[in-house]
Amino acid sequence: MNKLLPKKFMKNIARLMTVLILLGISSSFAFALKYSAISAKPKQIKFEKLSGRVTDINGNAIPNVVVCIFGHPSIGSVTDSDGRFVVDFHSNQKFGLCIDHISYCGKNILIRPKQIKNELNVELIEDVVQIDFKNEKANPYDCEKRLEMPVPKLDFADYQEALIIMEVPEFRGGILNLLEIFKQEKYNVLNRLWASGQDLKGIFRGTFVVDKTGIINTVKLDEETSKVTQETIEEIFRRIGKWKPGIQLGKPIDFKYSFIVEF
Repeated sequence: MNKLLPKKFMKNIARLMTVLILLGISSSFAFALKYSAISAKPKQIKFEKLSGRVTDINGNAIPNVVVCIFGHPSIGSVTDSDGRFVVDFHSNQKFGLCIDHISYCGKNILIRPKQIKNELNVELIEDVVQIDFKNEKANPYDCEKRLEMPVPKLDFADYQEALIIMEVPEFRGGILNLLEIFKQEKYNVLNRLWASGQDLKGIFRGTFVVDKTGIINTVKLDEETSKVTQETIEEIFRRIGKWKPGIQLGKPIDFKYSFIVEF
């Protein structure tokens, strides 16, 4: 019995050594994998921030302007209530910056990172669609012709314009229905005016706003006129009815139109 003890003891020692050796190999293998994963980690791309402000020609801040990088629409920003934005960009590459708002003429700017030292200030010109009730047609302005500076040519290969969902207000039945209803309401209002012994003649120009709820408000004439004229034109626009409001970034916005009307 005593002769068997050393033999069993030696077997147990051998088993223990085998387990320890296997554990050591496993730990070394796991460490090697971890080290190789860390070593194979790709070099991080260095990004910097471009800050700026978007205003109209009078220096007023424009909120909700889309500011994004061409070819990478997900890399961008939206201006806050003070017209300010911040965009991340690759520090070693030039890129095209798209600045757009449905109510303004957008701009495409070629940015060279080494030239950026201060905040980028961008001025947008208001884009107003003209509705000619006199000749019964709509005349959208050509934004490109109204820009104070030409749109720069972007000369990099992966140029691609970011698609941003924007919609102008829409009148039920379209522009032709709008012109027809305006004509009817103008006739109804003038009939009542004539019945009271008053008359209204002339060609008048002005602007109106289709607000976030689709209601026409803020009707303004370009030239000062009589109270009767102002109230008459305002009443005609009020009687037209509701619109589908304009959309910017998925949210309703106020949208301005210009108009010409003849009595």
